[in-house]
Amino acid sequence: MNVAEYLNHQGVHYEMSRHRPTFTAQQVASEEHIPGMHVAKPVVINADGTYYLCVLPACCKIDMDILKELLDVQHIALADESELSMLFS
Repeated sequence: MNVAEYLNHQGVHYEMSRHRPTFTAQQVASEEHIPGMHVAKPVVINADGTYYLCVLPACCKIDMDILKELLDVQHIALADESELSMLFS
């Protein structure tokens, strides 16, 4: 199932658009002329060997100390490129 199929299945309203290539969610917001608070970005976290997909506004950053406390883990870090390629073929 791809993202559009999932959103359709869940009854989520969304719009698809095309824009120049971008490298960050905040750049997507800029290209679309909308506030970063209205664009979701995925961030993959490795917390004690368990991976979490966090979704947050494009203009925001994760407070790793607070997330570590909320998840009650010893080690937390952004997943690196090798981990992402392992998780997403």
